[in-house]
Amino acid sequence: MRILITAIGSMSSEAVIGSLKQNRNNYIVGCDIYSKNWIAPSILVDSFYQVPFASNDNFVNDILSICAKEKIEYIIPLTDPEIDRLSESREILEKNSLTLCISDKKTIMMCRNKMSLYSLFQADKVINIIPTIDASMTNLNTLNLPLIAKPKLGRSSEGIFKIFCESDLRYFINKFPIEYYILQPLFSGEIYTVDLIRNAISGNCFSIVRQELIRTVNGAGITIKLTKNDQISEMAKNISKKIDIKGCVNFEFIKHDQKFYLMDINPRFSAGIAFSLIAGYNFVVNHMNCFKNMEIDPPIEYKEQILSKRYYEIQNK
Repeated sequence: MRILITAIGSMSSEAVIGSLKQNRNNYIVGCDIYSKNWIAPSILVDSFYQVPFASNDNFVNDILSICAKEKIEYIIPLTDPEIDRLSESREILEKNSLTLCISDKKTIMMCRNKMSLYSLFQADKVINIIPTIDASMTNLNTLNLPLIAKPKLGRSSEGIFKIFCESDLRYFINKFPIEYYILQPLFSGEIYTVDLIRNAISGNCFSIVRQELIRTVNGAGITIKLTKNDQISEMAKNISKKIDIKGCVNFEFIKHDQKFYLMDINPRFSAGIAFSLIAGYNFVVNHMNCFKNMEIDPPIEYKEQILSKRYYEIQNK
């Protein structure tokens, strides 16, 4: 296969590239907004290109040019901005015989829109979702604090604002475009993430759950515990079926008052996908199977254990 992977400077890239390079017949092209000698994983790919931000008007045309030059068949975007932009451009990609390896546009939009997610699952008897209100459709002065404000179409913990007191609330009202925000009670508790793979044709899926013990401010688990939790796994399975997930995605849950609540759905490989690979299931290869009309591998038993991520320095040439 000839595969283009975007944003190879992201936290999931080494795990994704490494899994695909295990098959020597795979030819991997990487791209990023930064130059090759700034991006450590550039040494892992067969060819590298610098591209503009996904918001740039030239982004899609540059991707098409790279794909034509390198005879690319599949595109795997690794970060949210590229996913959103390429999802909008799926039709032109398909006209150029390119397979975009993410869920369909309708599913991506559902993952992004927190108000739509709440509306879909608020009456569900199996799936718990955090109570959510449209910030522009309510009298904010009547709400109980603390609250957390999130963009309706938020991603990667961007634009979040926590409201603990009346002065925070006034600041939010005066400084934030509230028509683009939702509000939720500020739940506290343990964070659990789920890497899930789903074959949209057969409906078969498998997931690995991990509790995040140390987590960065933008939501990446540095130290985690691989664990087994049937309740979380079942919720993730039901959600993936209801919104028609295709391939590998990541769910985030919070345990609050002895209940697990859905927080977010990331329609991409998680920053901690390497942890799930260590557990023994190759989510990356099976993700590609979903877009090659092949069945995914059957579920495995995995060991509960604590794993950590570390950083190291290399000299780029």
